[in-house]
Amino acid sequence: MSNSNAANNGDSRRDDASKPRTSGSGAGGAQPVKDIAGKVDFDNLTVSGMVKKYDIQLSAFSSSLISTLAAYPLDSIKTRLQTYKYKNLLACVKQTYKLEGAQGFWRGCLAPLASISIVRTVSFSGYTASKELYAPAFETVFGRNSIDHGEVQVDRGVLPRPASLLWWFMAGGTAGSIVSLIACPFELTKVGSQVELLLEKERLGLPASSKLENFKPKSTYQTAKGIVAFRGFRGLYSGLNLHMTRDTIGTGAYFTVYETVKHLLSKNGQDVSPMGIAVAGSLCGLVSWTIVYPFDVHKTQYQKAILAGRTDANGSIFATKFARETYRGLGVSVFRTMLVNSIFFSSYEFLKKHFELKRLAEEQE
Repeated sequence: MSNSNAANNGDSRRDDASKPRTSGSGAGGAQPVKDIAGKVDFDNLTVSGMVKKYDIQLSAFSSSLISTLAAYPLDSIKTRLQTYKYKNLLACVKQTYKLEGAQGFWRGCLAPLASISIVRTVSFSGYTASKELYAPAFETVFGRNSIDHGEVQVDRGVLPRPASLLWWFMAGGTAGSIVSLIACPFELTKVGSQVELLLEKERLGLPASSKLENFKPKSTYQTAKGIVAFRGFRGLYSGLNLHMTRDTIGTGAYFTVYETVKHLLSKNGQDVSPMGIAVAGSLCGLVSWTIVYPFDVHKTQYQKAILAGRTDANGSIFATKFARETYRGLGVSVFRTMLVNSIFFSSYEFLKKHFELKRLAEEQE
């Protein structure tokens, strides 16, 4: 969820930082330079100007690179547990290392490393834009003080009001549905890279525990090219309905939990501590992933069937199973998402605050 511009820190200063800024002059600052039509702000085309204007996006992208790379082996194990039967988690790890070496745990990481970072950046931007879009309607229906944002800090340190919960969930769900359109092809190729060795053994009628000599893994491009050749361009969006369902519900829950925990830990308008940020990130990943895990299992199994060349796979949302066996691999998935989001939000909030303080210092010069 896959995983969303950014969750508020709860004060007006930080809320303003989450909105796109135009580079102007602070005290003593240079005025923006414009072209003849008066449309191009050349001050923002410098590195410093771009950082000031897009600090949220840069924070999200950089933090996503770090967190994705750190936890990718757990994602690879999760995919294998979902698509093939192993005795247990440890057996999966041992067999992968024995047959593929350490690099097997990072097989296919290039596509998700780029796509997840882009998707997260778009998701955070979409989340902030959706909040701004929905805020007037919420304030009209529920009242001015019904939702918690930078200008109106509602009941910090206690459970947020229902209107705030609904506001966060709708904004997150909107962002999730949008990014699924970008992420689906990348996630499909990632699954293909992660299980291609197992698929080849399956095609040859060999047991999963056997060693395959002279196997040459495909590149991400080759995997995508093969999908297009077999199913056309639309094949890259195999399982989109399941992907969108997962990301709409999951991203809505993701931001709602993150905002709620930060809301509870923020008292008297103070910033949440680094430990609090890490806890909020872990919990939002834990809750959201647990809710949508059956959809992710169904999506992965359906995409694996497509990659294997099957035409009888059922990709309907209503075919999603919520039986006990569906939750195989949930433990490693939950641990992975808690680790990823703990690292991500710790890095994200640190970088965002760093960029913001630097911007304020420059404006005061």
